[in-house]
Amino acid sequence: MDYAALMNDFAQWTEEFGRLVGRLAGRRTFSGEIENINRFLDEVTVLFSRWSPAVERLATPAGDVLQLDFAGAGQRPIVLLAHADTVQVSEEPLPVRREERRLYGSGILDMKQAIALFYFALDVLSPGPAGTRPPLRLVLNPDEETGSRHSLAILLHRCRDARAVLLPEPCGPDGALKTRRKGVIALESTLEGRAAHSGVDPAAGRDANRGLARFLREVDERLIEYPDVTFNPGVIQGGQEINVVSPRSRLRGELRGFTTRNLEAAAGMIAGIGSTGDIAIHTTCRRLHPALEENEANGRVVRIAQSIAAGLGQPLGTCASGGASDGSDLSAAGIPVLDGLGMRGGGAHTTDEFIDLDDFPFRATLITALCREVPA
Repeated sequence: MDYAALMNDFAQWTEEFGRLVGRLAGRRTFSGEIENINRFLDEVTVLFSRWSPAVERLATPAGDVLQLDFAGAGQRPIVLLAHADTVQVSEEPLPVRREERRLYGSGILDMKQAIALFYFALDVLSPGPAGTRPPLRLVLNPDEETGSRHSLAILLHRCRDARAVLLPEPCGPDGALKTRRKGVIALESTLEGRAAHSGVDPAAGRDANRGLARFLREVDERLIEYPDVTFNPGVIQGGQEINVVSPRSRLRGELRGFTTRNLEAAAGMIAGIGSTGDIAIHTTCRRLHPALEENEANGRVVRIAQSIAAGLGQPLGTCASGGASDGSDLSAAGIPVLDGLGMRGGGAHTTDEFIDLDDFPFRATLITALCREVPA
């Protein structure tokens, strides 16, 4: 296939792409709104029905996981992965608006653009006998923005046989692929002191709030041993009344780091701090995402993508991201992943979220070419 000519064809379809992605962004799919997410999946199923995929809907407490399988040659599919849910930044989905080459809308970058990119890629890949193209599997997740807690096991199962998982999360600076991502561990610490009247007998109390201040300082000092790990205290709660020595304080925070090993070691270190002075501390840790780390399986797909981009006269670098995605979990399970394939844009999770329409021809060509070039 002449990919340079294909990119020119996609350029002619930019306005059609804009209409489709604008329609998708106008649909309300805020995380946790199960009925809205499932109605959106109904619409996506109808949209892709022109190619007669095998359809599966797998229910979760956050909404359905949608799987569409398109027949092709071979047993191992290319998986096209995206999420249907979007972060709520307004009471209703924002009106889709256009300013020159920018298209604004709710979740339009993160990641309604991905679904529209997949639609146009399939429009090119689907004509002709099934034996001339690889099997393709489209999977949409209902709860990525809240950590994929309900859908992750399904995603791991449905992607386990993939040649590669193509994940058009928003690209990095200058259009770069995201080959490293920070892993995330949630922490919850409870500090137990003892109440006392702050005026009559303050010495009889054990101040959990002051204990929390000491605890935070100790965590920061000990994390020097793990320079790639960052700590955000997040939410702090404590105290009973202004005239009572605080009997209890609570911290809910997170650790992030580029290596899962260091991240888990840092979490274990914090969990091992059992007291500060006369204040008892109990910390629980929950891994939300492992780190996305560079490995050979992912690297092979990166090199294919960069070769395609070079043939199109487009630079395609790589970068690290502090954010997490489903790609981190899939990669940690040994599944080849290419993350950050999505369009250029900005303002994700804000009222000014947008995509750059001029990036559509390249991104659509790259995804289409990867579906053909990643070997079984």
